Amino acid sequence: MSIKTRRERERAQPRQLIITAARELAEAEGWDAVTTRRLADTYLNFAVTRPALYEAMFVMPIDVTFGGTSETPAPLKEAFGGLDLLIDHLIGDPSQVGRS
Repeated sequence: MSIKTRRERERAQPRQLIITAARELAEAEGWDAVTTRRLADTYLNFAVTRPALYEAMFVMPIDVTFGGTSETPAPLKEAFGGLDLLIDHLIGDPSQVGRS
């Protein structure tokens, strides 16, 4: 198996895990049981059973600039600009979060 094939499979695992967990919950307990909390518990189990993959996906730093370069596509700049506005609206100045 090539490295590319393995990486593609590893990237698909978290998504498939969530979909499978949602379906199993829905079949066993109905769609009302499919909550973010229940799926988060399943995902945390994924992190415990596959720590290296979880770390690579969510913990390790990446060298990606979000909307700050001339090479950034306009739709991405607009999306992050909208996110900034929403955060400002909801919590005010993000640099002041957690300060009294």
